[in-house]
Amino acid sequence: MLRRQERRPRRRDSGGSRPRYDCAARRGPGPRRGGGPYSVRMQVRIRRASLWVASAAFAALALTGALRASTAVERYEQLGISFEYPSSWFVTSEPLSAARDPDYRFAASTVPVRRTRRDIGPCLPGIARQLPRNGALVFLREYRGASRRRALPRLDPMPRRFSLTPGFTCGFDLHGASHIPFGRGDAISFREARRALILFVWVGPTATNATERELRRLVASLEIRPR
Repeated sequence: MLRRQERRPRRRDSGGSRPRYDCAARRGPGPRRGGGPYSVRMQVRIRRASLWVASAAFAALALTGALRASTAVERYEQLGISFEYPSSWFVTSEPLSAARDPDYRFAASTVPVRRTRRDIGPCLPGIARQLPRNGALVFLREYRGASRRRALPRLDPMPRRFSLTPGFTCGFDLHGASHIPFGRGDAISFREARRALILFVWVGPTATNATERELRRLVASLEIRPR
C-alpha cells in the first residue's frame, strides 16, 4: 500500500511572510563554453561590431576636421585695408618687385611667393616661376602723391563683380617663365575712400572651381578705409 507523502511547509524568512527561494538551485546548467553567457562565435561578432563602430566614429571625426580646415578663414588688416582669406593661402605685405608708385600693399596666393632679383619692374618673371599651373594670385597696388591726384577723377568705385579674362598674364614676363601658360585674370583700377588703387587677380590654366571661388570670396570681402 502506497504511503501518502507528507507535504513539508515552505521556509519563510524572518523579514516577511513571502517564501525564500534558492536562486542558485533553480538556475539550471552552468554557463556555456567560453566562461560567459555568450558563445565564442557571438563574442567574436561583438568585438568586430565594436571595432567597426570605433572606425566609423574616427573617420567621421577626421572628415569633420578636414571640412573645418578647408573652410577656415583668417583676416588681414593693415594700412586701412582688410579682407578675409582661406587659412590655406599665404599673404604678405612685402613688395613683389622693386617698382613703386603704385606701391604694393598686399599679395595673397595659394603658394608662398617672394620677390627675386628678376622682379625689378612692372613684370614679375621671378614670381611667375613660383606659381603652379593650378595656383592663384591676388595683389593690390596704390597710387600715391601726384599719381593719385591724377588718377582719382577718372576711376570708378570699387566693383564687387569682375570677370576673369582668358590670356591674362598678371604682369608676368612669360619669356622668362615659359612654363607658365596664359591663365585667366584681370587688372581692376578703382577708387575707394579717396584712395586710388589697382587690383590684380589671376588663376592658373588648371585651377579648380574651388580655387576660383576662394579668390572671388577674398575680393568680395575686401574693404578699403581712409588713411
